[in-house]
Amino acid sequence: MPKYVHDTPFIIEPEDNFLEKFPHLRQSSRYLAMRYAHRELVTDEHLTAIGSKLWKALDIDDRFEQAQGKCGTAILPIVIKSKSAAVQSLPWETLCHPKYGFLGKEARFTLSRQFTDANSPAPLEKGPLRILLFTSLPDDLNPETDRLNVEEEQAQMQEALMPWIGEG
Repeated sequence: MPKYVHDTPFIIEPEDNFLEKFPHLRQSSRYLAMRYAHRELVTDEHLTAIGSKLWKALDIDDRFEQAQGKCGTAILPIVIKSKSAAVQSLPWETLCHPKYGFLGKEARFTLSRQFTDANSPAPLEKGPLRILLFTSLPDDLNPETDRLNVEEEQAQMQEALMPWIGEG
């Protein structure tokens, strides 16, 4: 299991004309969004289909394998960079590698997005870490007697982060 995060992230910068070259990605993204909006079941097969299309369109197999090799057992940060809001709105969390599966779920990787703009300031070198905690209530709980213990979830998150909080 990877223990630390690699210093150099793997940057994915889709070309400016990415969606013009691959219009089916926009269509697949809209299809997925509509399924969510209409509360229809979205299966792993749906997510794998669009994630695999994204991976294939990027055509980055060799670069990725090189980065993975240099990274060794460390966690490889993957950053999706684009100045295009349309490109950023694609479901990058579904990015699916043929060997590793969903890169956003695989413990060997982190996945984030970065909006690039010539007028925006350079990213901060150091700064406070912000954590967004999502919790969900399972469908099979009794609504009158069972509830999600959000306070306990927050306490576990605090405990897990305590070494880094102590370091500032």
